[in-house]
Amino acid sequence: FNVERWKSDASIKCYNYFFIFLMDHVYRIVIRSSNTQIKLQIVETINNNDKPMCSANSSELRQFGVNIGLTNVPCAYLTAILLACKFKHKYNLINISKLPFELMLDCGKKLNTSNFVTAVLDGLRLQNMLPYVEIEQSKMNMYKGELIYNYMINIRNKSIDEYKRQFSRYISLNIIPNNIFDIYSNAERYIINKYLN
Repeated sequence: FNVERWKSDASIKCYNYFFIFLMDHVYRIVIRSSNTQIKLQIVETINNNDKPMCSANSSELRQFGVNIGLTNVPCAYLTAILLACKFKHKYNLINISKLPFELMLDCGKKLNTSNFVTAVLDGLRLQNMLPYVEIEQSKMNMYKGELIYNYMINIRNKSIDEYKRQFSRYISLNIIPNNIFDIYSNAERYIINKYLN
C-alpha cells in the first residue's frame, strides 16, 4: 500500500490494517486521535515486531503557543510538522529531499478519514517525508485556521451571547478571531526553528 495511492476517503477505509503484518519489513506513519489529543508515530516493523522511531503528540503544541483545540485540523497539520521535524533532527536528515524508505499509512479503523488525515499527510509532504504533491491554497488556508476564524466571526455576528458560550475557553485565553492565523503560523515557525535551524 503506497501512501501516494491514497486518493479518497474510500481508499483509506478499504485499507486492511493487518496487511502490514504479512510483510517482513515496513515503515508506518501511525495516526491516532482521542477526544483530547492527536498522536502520531513513525514505526519500523520487522517480522511483526514494532520499533517506534519517533513520535509527536498534539499536547506538545502548547510549548509552541497552541493551547486550545488540540484535536482540530490545524493541530493535525502542526502535529505532522512536529513529527517530521523531530524525526529529521533525531536522525540527522535535515536537508533531505525525500526519505530513504517508503512510509505506509496506518490510520486505524475508527479515525475520521477526511480533512484530518489529509492534514497529517500534507504536513509530512511539506517536510519531504512523503512524495511531494502540490497542496491547494484552500487547504493551506484551512491548516492556518481559516475555518475556525470564519466560524468565530459568523457566530459573533449572529449572537454575542452564543459566541461567549461557544468560545468561552478562547475568550479566557484572550484569543479573538484575528489572533487565529498568527497562533498557527507562529507555531509552525517555532517548531521548524527549534528542530531544523
